[in-house]
Amino acid sequence: MLKSSDNTSWYTGMSVLGFLKAQGANSDDVLSLPFRLSVARIADIEAGIRGFSGSIVSGVIRPGDDVRVQPSGSTGRVAQVLTPDGAGVDRADAGQTGRLMLEGDLVVSRGDLISGIDQPAHTAD
Repeated sequence: MLKSSDNTSWYTGMSVLGFLKAQGANSDDVLSLPFRLSVARIADIEAGIRGFSGSIVSGVIRPGDDVRVQPSGSTGRVAQVLTPDGAGVDRADAGQTGRLMLEGDLVVSRGDLISGIDQPAHTAD
């Protein structure tokens, strides 16, 4: 339900769209949450460095940050943070799409979650 309707005059509550808009997260809140990137694409760039692209769901990431891949548990370090067009940046924030260039021999698959090493996502069996 996007707006009130004469067909549902008995309903006096908020529309679904109105409710969803009211629940929107404050961007400062999302930035303060632990880093999470959902891996959508993987690219081998050069020996020892692979690129992992996806949506940054929460938090902030910078070159030099240590990360953990879930569910494999592999860990590594961010060598570079790139924009979708390949430009290097000092950081990427929640709500952005980016590519992380990671050092190390990591086990990563499409659909995995990359998180900060000290604040991994909770997982279930």
